[in-house]
Amino acid sequence: MDYLIFKALAENLQSAWAGARIVRVTSSGPKSFSFQLLSGKNRRTLLFSLEGLMPRFHLLSEAPRGTEIAPPFLLLCRKFIEGARLKLCEVSPLQRVLVVTLETRDLIRGLVPYKLVFEVMGKQSSLVLANFDGKILGSVFIRADERLEAGRDYQVPVLSGERNVWTRDVERFSRVLRDRRGDLAKTLSSSFWGISRTHWDALLLSVSGFLSPEFLDESEIQALWREVSGLLDRPFPGAWLVPSETPGAWEITLLPMPGREGRVFPDIHTALEAWFSERDEAERVRRLRDSLLRALSRTSDRLNRKYEARKKEEERLFAAEALKGEAMELIASLSEIDPALLRETSARAQALFKQYKRARAVSGSVEARLASVLQEMKYVDSLRHFVGQGDDRTLLEDMEEELQERGYVPRPGGGARTRERKSSFRCYESKDGHRICVGRSNRENEALLHESTGPRDLWFHTRNMPGSHVILKLSGRERVPPELIELCARIAAHYSKGRGSLVEVDFTERKYVRKPRGSPPGFVLYHNARTVRVSSGDFSAHVTTV
Repeated sequence: MDYLIFKALAENLQSAWAGARIVRVTSSGPKSFSFQLLSGKNRRTLLFSLEGLMPRFHLLSEAPRGTEIAPPFLLLCRKFIEGARLKLCEVSPLQRVLVVTLETRDLIRGLVPYKLVFEVMGKQSSLVLANFDGKILGSVFIRADERLEAGRDYQVPVLSGERNVWTRDVERFSRVLRDRRGDLAKTLSSSFWGISRTHWDALLLSVSGFLSPEFLDESEIQALWREVSGLLDRPFPGAWLVPSETPGAWEITLLPMPGREGRVFPDIHTALEAWFSERDEAERVRRLRDSLLRALSRTSDRLNRKYEARKKEEERLFAAEALKGEAMELIASLSEIDPALLRETSARAQALFKQYKRARAVSGSVEARLASVLQEMKYVDSLRHFVGQGDDRTLLEDMEEELQERGYVPRPGGGARTRERKSSFRCYESKDGHRICVGRSNRENEALLHESTGPRDLWFHTRNMPGSHVILKLSGRERVPPELIELCARIAAHYSKGRGSLVEVDFTERKYVRKPRGSPPGFVLYHNARTVRVSSGDFSAHVTTV
């Protein structure tokens, strides 16, 4: 959040919400506070947050869920400014310091002003509540600062203007760019404070016509300076989210960027809400995925130990079989040995039989138990694959429920409960109109196999590795072209553990696929299959998402 965005947020807040009343103050975290505003029939929530890597303030369309424990700063706000009206929002000159003036009505003193100050200064960022005399009533901060102690007079921090672009003259500005080649936006953002790299990209594009020019001539440097000088007086009615260099990420800009068209928003508050909402959702997905992967890693370690124990039981069973063989040989030789040794040999054979029976009783059905462990290890391996590829919270929550049912993850509250599967398998449509459905988890694989297939549909799965079930929907005994077979196989390869490599994919008619009784979700046996070898490259150009 650079100075331009900070200033635009304050100006929009002042123009649209001056006079609004604070009807409720809540907290969604120890350092996140929400002020619910009411202006006529319009309601919005003003959020101030010092949590995460980026301190922020902006309006929200919905109030976040509050915490059960009220932080002390929340109690102060409720005591002094709940019910107050927002009178003025202003930004300290060339600093990311927002001062919100509030007025509340007192029976004795009449209208009483308070100030809510939000400072964005990296680890020194803070949120301060001060009274009408400028005395600090309380504050919340990232790093403790004696300047913000309760009872002190609040003073706006004084920052050095050495790197402030608006305190430079044209000659000092030009000196940074003159004869400079390479990543100019990076050079400018590291040389000057107040303008983000994304905004420098937009400014360079406007004066040079190129998204990433390698150098500027003197006339373009002068034009860039004029653009920068006019930014402080320029209105910013809208905002954009443009694609970042990082795949799947977005950047916020107040300036249009032809060539990097993204999503348009009516104001900067709406754009920031969308950006943080998507970022927070991505963070929740990442945390849930990492938590499930850790649980599966622990389960995998436990199964490996269990497998080693079963192997030792198998070795003991083999040793017991040797004892049995030795005892049988002794019994067979009784007719040939010296009668004087008959009793001793018979006792030896009986002792060996007893040892064999004890070992057999301990080992039990070793083969069946070893096979059960191997099957569970394959199942956990498939879970790790699907969780690792999961990028949707609903899908991951369904997989979390699956792990809870298997006992791999503790269920909250300890009670048993069932929940319907919320996620749905992904479906595509090929260019010739065929529907191709993909299960993205073991549960979805099972649902896809039993709920949405006909006996003549084709079933695809990578050979000998975890992956998705892929179903090609067919209307009957129609002839399937080889290129459609290859497309479905590529989709199966993409949604498998072999993504990014050359893999073998088996396919057969759905009627030749069955689920063994008592097997884990997603496990099947099949026959009459054919195999194709494909690479798991990008297939998006050949299908549309349904």
